[in-house]
Amino acid sequence: MTIYIDVVFFENVLVNYFLLELTGIFAKKKRNFFRLIFSSFVGSLFSILSLVVSLGLLESIIFKVFVSICMILIAFGKEKGNFIKIMTFFYLVTFVFGGISFMMIYFNGGLVSLRGGVLIGEFSLLKFLSALFVSICFLKVVAFVIKSRIEKKNLVCDLEIVLNNKKAKIKVLMDTGNLLREPFTGKPVVIVEKDALKPIFDVDILNNLDEMLDGNFISGDGLKFRIIPYSSLGNESGVIIGVCVDLIRIFWESEVVLKDAVVGIYEKRLSEYGGYSGLVGLEILNV
Repeated sequence: MTIYIDVVFFENVLVNYFLLELTGIFAKKKRNFFRLIFSSFVGSLFSILSLVVSLGLLESIIFKVFVSICMILIAFGKEKGNFIKIMTFFYLVTFVFGGISFMMIYFNGGLVSLRGGVLIGEFSLLKFLSALFVSICFLKVVAFVIKSRIEKKNLVCDLEIVLNNKKAKIKVLMDTGNLLREPFTGKPVVIVEKDALKPIFDVDILNNLDEMLDGNFISGDGLKFRIIPYSSLGNESGVIIGVCVDLIRIFWESEVVLKDAVVGIYEKRLSEYGGYSGLVGLEILNV
């Protein structure tokens, strides 16, 4: 394979520029075109140096990390608390793009060789743009999944239910889609898994919810039960048993106390991995 140093140099400049651009986008950093170009030239210069000079140090991991640090400092400057974040995104983008590029070359029968620690391959402009597009799509999906998990985790808080001097403490998810209210009084309804209510409810009650809906089971504990209709995605209509409780405390930023609330007893699991056992509508915070 014939290697043209000038072609390799400018191809590396182009690749480095887009890697730095994507790094800035995903790290949410302001980007300056001239700083990115200069950083790309520096990175490409070091790559060519590794290619033409036979020196073990230039092929070492320490040297490559040093080059990466220089590129990041030139492109984005030094900011306390952000440097590690930017470096992480830079390596993530680089590894994803490099892996996808190598895969496209390999599976299309292209030639790949390692010279002086630099990967050389037959890579057309179309393949480059395709690898860039696939990398962006992949990174966006990863970012969306991570962001969704973080946001969901941040919406989980503690809740305490008080009934007849008994308490049950559970984790609940603040759910924007939970607008459920008791139809006659308009009291907000907190959905809680049946098993999470065992500390405050008699086992006979929890084990006879279906009979209670049919009117064949009556509790002698003086509890106020409600039949609450609901609708949800994938389930046009249904009813659950609700019970009026003495007090509900929601620990969200500041403590929110509800004296007029109903607990809806849900017989299935709300969280696949057990991260929470109840659902609370965000509108309850304004009650």
